[in-house]
Amino acid sequence: MRSPSEQKRSALKPTADGSRPSSGATPRPDRALGPGSAALVILALTLLGLALRLWHLQFQSLWWDEGVSIYLSGAGVRALTVAKDFSVDLHPPGYHLALAGWRVLLGPSVFSDRLFSVFAGTLTIPLAFQFVRRILAAWPHPPPLSIGDGEGSRTFSPLHLRWRG
Repeated sequence: MRSPSEQKRSALKPTADGSRPSSGATPRPDRALGPGSAALVILALTLLGLALRLWHLQFQSLWWDEGVSIYLSGAGVRALTVAKDFSVDLHPPGYHLALAGWRVLLGPSVFSDRLFSVFAGTLTIPLAFQFVRRILAAWPHPPPLSIGDGEGSRTFSPLHLRWRG
């Protein structure tokens, strides 16, 4: 009886025609990158996303809605919660309260006010990566492409958009 390492080595040896035997398993997208290389890729993409968001952050002056957000962040907790007139402003107070705390920490400036949204937006990059990775792990096989079925004006054409297990 052969050891597991010998079985692995013999499975990797080419056959008589020069091809390698296939295990029959389709590589799963969530395992295409090893844990270390996946972490490096997502770190690089996150840093690139941060750099692109920071580039020319103060290039334009404040927009109207940014000015309103800054004004409301300085209005106080009572004005944003209990005394808020929701017929004028429908937005929930969470963002404005968080921006108020951010402004206390970093000071009032266009750069620091926009930096709050930059960091929040940058965090969506690794979160989206993990979300897609988990979805792809749940559906290991993509749907077969059917050009002929997709060209017809038929009720089943949109069914090709969903994954099949």
